[in-house]
Order: sequence, then structure tokens, then C-alpha cells
Amino acid sequence: MALAKSLSRLTKEGQIVRLSRGKYYKSQKSVFGDLKPDENQLIHSLTQVGDKTIGYVTGLAAFNALGLTSQVSNTLIIARGSNQPSKDIMGYKIRFVKRDFKFSRDDVKFLQILDALKDIKSIPDTSVNESLKILIAFIHKLEVKELQRMARLSFNYPPSTRALVGAILENQFSEIRVVSLYRSLNPLSKYRFGINPGLLPNKLKWNIV
Repeated sequence: MALAKSLSRLTKEGQIVRLSRGKYYKSQKSVFGDLKPDENQLIHSLTQVGDKTIGYVTGLAAFNALGLTSQVSNTLIIARGSNQPSKDIMGYKIRFVKRDFKFSRDDVKFLQILDALKDIKSIPDTSVNESLKILIAFIHKLEVKELQRMARLSFNYPPSTRALVGAILENQFSEIRVVSLYRSLNPLSKYRFGINPGLLPNKLKWNIV
């Protein structure tokens, strides 16, 4: 109660500004007036608790950062392990999506790639084939242990995403075993992406059409 009263007093005095419930910032002065925290600070406040990662940016902001689209949005989508109501902060609309599995800070780059593969048909201002080229280039930068971790994380995603991951890894990285990914798929299901065979020559094996 003492802390809550102190925060309330400091807010009324203008020494700090309330962002949302339990979140405050101390504004910086400039010739243009008070400066708000930048987007990275806002994201950090929504995805970190101390040294623990509890969420990560996904959706259009993540796809833009990956170079998949030039479009931007004032909506930030944060993936977290628990349901959270949408909120408006600093002119941004914050929307949360739930991830029903545990992940660490080191997993975030894999999860953003997997999210992009999952949503590859709906990424604006690009094509499936152009997005896939960029994502394959990112995947090529990963080490073997990282590729294996990404493959394991893909089991938390829909079959269509697992099919893409399996086909990419089989085609590009012979040292990665993908048998378990292949066996996780229904042999009667088809995954329609319209991918150029030159990008994934083995796509038919994975029922990608």
C-alpha cells in the first residue's frame, strides 16, 4: 500500500508517468517537450521480468524486422505464455497471443522464423516465394544445435508449418534428422502454398503443393 501511494503521489506530481497498470516511466526532457520511452523499451517491459523472458514480438512488427515486409503497424502483437487482455499504451495497441509451451530468450529467433512460416501466406506486400527465400537465408545462419532446437519447437506448430520446416531442413541440411517431423504429418493431408519447386525440390514428398 505504501508503494502504491508513493507511485500515485509521484504520478500526480508529474515526476513519473503511468503507462498501464503496474508500469511507469520517468520522462526525459527535450526542447520538444517530454519524451516517451521508445518502442524497444516498451517491448522490453512487456516481454521481460528481470532476467526472465516471458514473451516476444510476433506478427507484422517481427516480419518487418526480418525483412519480409515493408509494412508497419501501430499494433504490437506479443506472444506470451498466458492470456492477457488487449491494451493501449503510448499510441500502440498491444495485443497478446498465447503460446502453450515454454521458451527461453535464446528461442525467440527460432520462434519468429516459425511464426513467419506459419503465416507465410498472409504476410503483406510480398509473396510466399520471396518470403521463403529470406527465411531460408536466415535459417542458413543457424548452427546445427540451433537447427535441431528449431525443429523441436516446430512440434508446437500446425502440420503445415512442420511440413515446411521438414522440407527446408531435409533439402538444405543433410545432417539434420527429420524423420520424426515427417512421421508427425498425416500422409493424406495437402499443404497448399504455391511454392516454386526450385526453392523446395522435395516439396511433394512433404505434401506441399
